[in-house]
Amino acid sequence: MEELREKDPLFEKIPQSNADIFSFDNEDYPSDDEIFEQGESISWQEIKKACNFGQVDEINKALKTSIGAYRPVFNRMDLANKLSDYALSNQLYFPESGAFNVLSKKQIYRSFKFLGIHQLTIEQEFSQGHKTIHLEQFTEKEFCNTIAYKDYYIYDTNKKLLFAIDWDNFFFLICADRKTIETLVENMEFEGFYCDEHTRGNWELTPEEIKAGLHRAQSDTPDPSRQIKRNGKDFLEADNYRKLKLLRYDREDPQTERFYFAEMSTLQASLLFPEELKLLGLKIAGFDEQENFFDEKELPHFHNISDFNHYFLQNPNYRLQDCELEMEQGIKLESHDDGEVTISFPLDSNLKEPLILSIFKKYKLNLNIKQFIEEKSGFYVRIDSDGNIESYSRDFDKYL
Repeated sequence: MEELREKDPLFEKIPQSNADIFSFDNEDYPSDDEIFEQGESISWQEIKKACNFGQVDEINKALKTSIGAYRPVFNRMDLANKLSDYALSNQLYFPESGAFNVLSKKQIYRSFKFLGIHQLTIEQEFSQGHKTIHLEQFTEKEFCNTIAYKDYYIYDTNKKLLFAIDWDNFFFLICADRKTIETLVENMEFEGFYCDEHTRGNWELTPEEIKAGLHRAQSDTPDPSRQIKRNGKDFLEADNYRKLKLLRYDREDPQTERFYFAEMSTLQASLLFPEELKLLGLKIAGFDEQENFFDEKELPHFHNISDFNHYFLQNPNYRLQDCELEMEQGIKLESHDDGEVTISFPLDSNLKEPLILSIFKKYKLNLNIKQFIEEKSGFYVRIDSDGNIESYSRDFDKYL
């Protein structure tokens, strides 16, 4: 920001941010082709021993601290510096977060071949697109190249084996029956640990560490989805309706329109729907104030969207991680990290136009932007602090 202010006085108008800036530009980082041809994997066990880490959870804390994934109260700079120093002195490169890296793609290719599985589906994050391939028609390198950054799920037609990315983390999940996983671990040299029904998404932090960190973070900026009660009636705080930063419109299929909004909470979207709209299906995952995981099986049955809204307004300490609401008339609302919302409508829905218009009005967006994203179907459109179009791209990574 200091450099920008020197170049253009326009940037003087932007207030100073109380934030740490993380840059991931590294001209020395090898290309995918270089990694494929010359890269060698280093076991996490070797890293753990060389850095004198106590357990594997300390490796994950070091990695996530290094990219700014934690709130400051959870950062472990001691671990991150130790890992960074060892990597630099031994010419090692960190893997990418939130994506299958090249060496892992090789293992995945060999796993399906080893098990004699050839018909595969490759699916994007939020199911925004998928493709089916026949493995025998791909070399190992062609397979690595066909798995893009936002391809989060790789599974066979019979759904015997699934490889899945864990959001914003450096590991991925292998899902199958125990015997299949044990066979792959033994023959494909996968390194990890077995999960059960008690394994949390934030497994590297103990409940005690989380509770202590949250206590220290009480003075942090309020979460955008925080609820309050006023005069016996439930509201969302007006000042928590942040500027939408990223929009996207596309056609999931010829009969379905889909809108994506970044910086919108689940309730900020669900409260806009007619109260009587019936709920046909619900998938949900989140944590309560004691950091106990919960999902839809632990919640009461919601007959309509009003039931859903009322429950979470009355339970403001619940933090929603992933949510999928299926409503009558073929309408679906999906959210991730309670800050990314996707709403899908059938092409002939009479609710689409008034609801999307209400979102644009709520967030003080020019209706020309709605027309723009519909004309630029499939593009991510970035919105600046004044509510104007800043840039657009088909590539989500360019936004990041």
